[in-house]
Amino acid sequence: MMRILIADDDPDCLALVADALRGPGIDLIITDISMPWMEGHQVLASARAAGLVTPVLVVTGRNDQHLAHTISQLGHAKLLQKPFAIADLRAAVSELLL
Repeated sequence: MMRILIADDDPDCLALVADALRGPGIDLIITDISMPWMEGHQVLASARAAGLVTPVLVVTGRNDQHLAHTISQLGHAKLLQKPFAIADLRAAVSELLL
């Protein structure tokens, strides 16, 4: 059974990511940075504070050089810049799930 949590306020991006990652055995959180209810790095920080070690892929269209460092400091997480190719998405997921 595949378990994946995707948080993105853009329905097109949400559908694209979900479709691109269909497959068995994935335990992963994917979150956008800029969302109206909670920033993606807050999702990651909250997951870590709750003791979750689930890998997290954070996606963003924001051009912030410090963001990658902030994300990496929270552990078992990776930042992927939008727009991204499906191959880049799959590679990032594979890297996190190793």
